[in-house]
Amino acid sequence: MSERNSGGSSIGDAIGMAVLIFAIVMFFIAVAIVTFLASPGMLIVGAAKLAFGLAHSTRQVWVLSIAASLTILIVLVIVRRDVKEGVALHLLLCAATMILWSVLTYGFESKATEALAAVFFPGFTMNEAPAPAAAQASQASQERPAAADQGRAVADPSVSEAEPSVAAVESRTSEEPAQVAARHADAVVPMEDEPLPTPTPAPIASFRVALRLPLERAYVMVRLNDREVFRCDFRSKGQAGTPGLVTPPIEAAAGPALVKVWVISPNKMAADEYVVVPVELGAGESRTLKLMFDLTRGLKRRLVVEPMRGPAA
Repeated sequence: MSERNSGGSSIGDAIGMAVLIFAIVMFFIAVAIVTFLASPGMLIVGAAKLAFGLAHSTRQVWVLSIAASLTILIVLVIVRRDVKEGVALHLLLCAATMILWSVLTYGFESKATEALAAVFFPGFTMNEAPAPAAAQASQASQERPAAADQGRAVADPSVSEAEPSVAAVESRTSEEPAQVAARHADAVVPMEDEPLPTPTPAPIASFRVALRLPLERAYVMVRLNDREVFRCDFRSKGQAGTPGLVTPPIEAAAGPALVKVWVISPNKMAADEYVVVPVELGAGESRTLKLMFDLTRGLKRRLVVEPMRGPAA
C-alpha cells in the first residue's frame, strides 16, 4: 500500500514539474510574441520617452507601445484596403524593427542605446562587468603551488649540509627572549605632548560711511564684500544745514575690501543709486568713507565718492 502511495506521489510530482516547466516556456513564448508585435511601438515610445523626458512606469510604457503598434496595424490595413496585406506589412515592419533593436542594442554599445533598452527592461546593461579580480585570483592560486615547489627545490640542497647542533639551537632560543624584551623597551618610549601653537589673531580694521544726503527720506544699505553690515530708514527732519548720515564703526579684516552702498527713495524717483568703493584697510586703521548725493547729476549717477583726505580717528 505504501509503495502504491509513494509511486502515486512521484507521478504527481513529475506531472506538476512538467506543468510548471510548460507554463514557464509558454510565458516566455508569449513575452517573445508580444515583444515582436509591439517592437515598432516600443521604438517610437522609447525614443519619445528619452527625447522628452516623459515620466511613465514600465507597465505604462509597454501598454503605450502595444497601443502604438496596434495603431500602426490599423493604419496599414486602412491604407492598403486589404487585411491580409496590412497584416503582412505589419509583420514585416515588426521583423525589421526587431533587427533594428538587435543592431542598436548589441551592435552599437553606447549610453543612448543602453538607456533606450532600459526603458522597457529596467536594469539592462550591454557591457558585462569584467572580472579581472577572479582571473588574478585563479592565476595567483595556480602560481602558489609552483612557488612552493620551487621553494622546496631550493631548500632540498641544504638538507645535505650539516645541521646545527641541539646545544646551539637551545642557546639561540634562550637569547631571543632577552633581545625581544630589549626591543620592546626601546619601542615603548613615553611621548611628550607637544604644545599646541597659539593662534595669531587676524589683523582688524574699521571704517565708517559718512553720507551727505539732501533728501527728506531714503533707504540706506551698506554691504562689505556681499555681507550686509548696515541698513536704516533715513529721515532728514530736524537736521540743520545739509542732512547727512554717519554709520557706526564697522569692523573688517585688514586688507582689500569692497564697500557697496545703496541709496533708494521710497518711490525711486528721487534716488535709485548704487556705488562700489574699493578700499585697502591697514591693520588697526580706522577710516571714514565720505560719499555725497549730487542732485545735479542724472538718476543712477547721483551717488559719488568724495576724495579721501587720509585716515580719521
